[in-house]
Amino acid sequence: MDIKKTIENYAKEKGFIAGFCDIDTTSILDTAKSAIIIGVGYGKKERVIVDDIPRGRLASYAVGPDYHISIRIILSELRDYLHKLGILFDSHIHVDSGPLPERLLALKAGIGRLGKNQCVFSKEFGSFFNIGCMLVSIPLHLGNSTRPILAASNVVSHCGNCIACIIACPTGALTENGYDCTKCISYITQKRGTLQDWEQQAIGHHLFGCDICQTMCPKNTGKHVGEITDINEIMPPLESILSMTKSKFKERYGNTAMYWRGLQTVKRNALAVLNNFYKKGDN
Repeated sequence: MDIKKTIENYAKEKGFIAGFCDIDTTSILDTAKSAIIIGVGYGKKERVIVDDIPRGRLASYAVGPDYHISIRIILSELRDYLHKLGILFDSHIHVDSGPLPERLLALKAGIGRLGKNQCVFSKEFGSFFNIGCMLVSIPLHLGNSTRPILAASNVVSHCGNCIACIIACPTGALTENGYDCTKCISYITQKRGTLQDWEQQAIGHHLFGCDICQTMCPKNTGKHVGEITDINEIMPPLESILSMTKSKFKERYGNTAMYWRGLQTVKRNALAVLNNFYKKGDN
């Protein structure tokens, strides 16, 4: 049985992408010989009517089920499917919660190429996909174990002369020479503690995460796997966030990727966004 082909066919049937790479780490799984890397699309086309209510914008990946959980389920189901076929192995599932460099493993596995916005782009989903990894004890004989996992800044970009994301980034986090995460709106909205004045201004209307460098990329045109028709899903009213109790926050966002950061951080962002909203109205 061609294991790689079996996995690729399963992934296609289930609507995700899969790639493979040899891996020499045994610190997480002492029998690890290979890694199965998957990409699950989350891009959503917005069909909403914007109103004058003060709202904060969420990144697309924060709308809907938490990818940390959903991708673990997908990988668990893939593992169980292979076991039922008689392909037995030890495994460890990893989804953005440990030391493995998932984006670089995705590049090594060949499921995408690096863009100037530092996101991995696949032909199926553009850069709107989340990455999951399953270390397995079966050797897939890929012959790429000696290929170095390059630093992101050293991977040849596939963007050509396009700098749409660099121009669009309002904080200058992206340049032709790389990426400064401390200036990234997504990073700022997720960091803990008090925001500096410039950070509060920099996040603009972003409540959690930021999609600017992705939405402005021509390679992401039409790369949608769903729709958002309720404005409250992508742009919740700030008043509703600021009045939330912890129990209400868990009830509303407990199954999303925003919940893990906590209500205190989200309320901090909401206050900054609200201040920016009224400052904008004064201009």
